[in-house]
Amino acid sequence: DSLVALKKVFTEDLKRCAEFVEMDNEIGSCGRCMGSLHSIDLVEKELDDMCGQIESIARVGEKQAQAFDQFKQWLLRNGAPDVVVDGANVGFFNARPDQGDALSYLQVHRVVEWFLARKQKPLLVMHCRHFSDQARMTANDRAMVQQWRDQRILYSTPAKMNDDWFWLFAGVWATRQAKKG
Repeated sequence: DSLVALKKVFTEDLKRCAEFVEMDNEIGSCGRCMGSLHSIDLVEKELDDMCGQIESIARVGEKQAQAFDQFKQWLLRNGAPDVVVDGANVGFFNARPDQGDALSYLQVHRVVEWFLARKQKPLLVMHCRHFSDQARMTANDRAMVQQWRDQRILYSTPAKMNDDWFWLFAGVWATRQAKKG
């Protein structure tokens, strides 16, 4: 449904061509028009500014500020990840939580394992509600979560905070760390 709506916006509203095409991953070019996609690399000041902006939004109260400071300390202790995974986004892919579908911990695990198999260090960010007593988790799900904790790749964001600020900050911060050195 979302793809149909997006296609309508591009074709009817914006009068643009909208179709699925193959991309050449080596050079980032469109297989249809041969147009090139270019990476937009932010300079250090832009990355610092972006981190500051995310942090100012996340730190809306004293408890939130303390929780976000704890997250930043966790990042410093554990080091910059190679990749940041929004666990809920992955776990709900192809699911309808509004219709009772549960988060797929196995789906999240497969993504984490894919990165680990490629010697990449993932940071998995998920809201604490996904690990509460009310979360629909099997024994296997709980074992996977414990494995992520043991591997120090899971960060469980606190209640009353948007987990998006955490994974977004981590991604920008990790990029900034990579530029440093």
